[in-house]
Amino acid sequence: MRRQLFATGLSFGLMVSQACAAQPVQDAGRFDVFFAGLKAGEVQYSLEQEAGRYSATGRVKASGLVAAFADFALRAEVSGAVAGPTLAPRRYAATLGKEGARKERVIDWSGALPRLESSEAPGTHWADPGLQGDALDPLTAFWLLVRDRQGADPCSLELRYFDGARRVRLVTGAPRPVDKGMACSGDYIREDGFAETAADSAPADRFTLIYRPRDRHWKLARIEIDTRRGPALLIRR
Repeated sequence: MRRQLFATGLSFGLMVSQACAAQPVQDAGRFDVFFAGLKAGEVQYSLEQEAGRYSATGRVKASGLVAAFADFALRAEVSGAVAGPTLAPRRYAATLGKEGARKERVIDWSGALPRLESSEAPGTHWADPGLQGDALDPLTAFWLLVRDRQGADPCSLELRYFDGARRVRLVTGAPRPVDKGMACSGDYIREDGFAETAADSAPADRFTLIYRPRDRHWKLARIEIDTRRGPALLIRR
């Protein structure tokens, strides 16, 4: 359940194509997470962008009945640079777990390649940071996935992220109209760094993004995820 909440929250699972560095941007939101019909947790995020720089914070935590069995919490923050339509992380830090059982990871993106500055002892299956030059951090990726979108097609997206151990590719496409909105099909593709277990060795999870029109743009309303453990759902509040 912890792995599922982590993957759901940060991998979605979350790629700017129209970010404008000349204008300040402030964005914040919250999603409730449901797993197998039960309230499992929540995801919160905020991002500020101004004068060629950006910073973001995010939190994932268990709640409801799930919290009684999986005492889960994740806090993350990132800062970086904005160059036209591109967000480039410079430093990412995440804390996973509660007091007494915390895992911390810090990734430095100041060079051409990410460098794992701090983490728990690396596993033998972890992805090599030296091969992640095209990857974002999980928090930047998440914001780019859930941000507002312009134009007739909100579904054109492809990106990769690296969390210090795992490399994931997110792809969306196949727009189709739904009741009062637009749906996009997506894939969460495990590319490297995953342990060889029944859950983690699955090559991909399918998900669907549901957008609603608002003030001449598309607002992401929900994410529906198909997993081996059952359906998961993120609903914007």
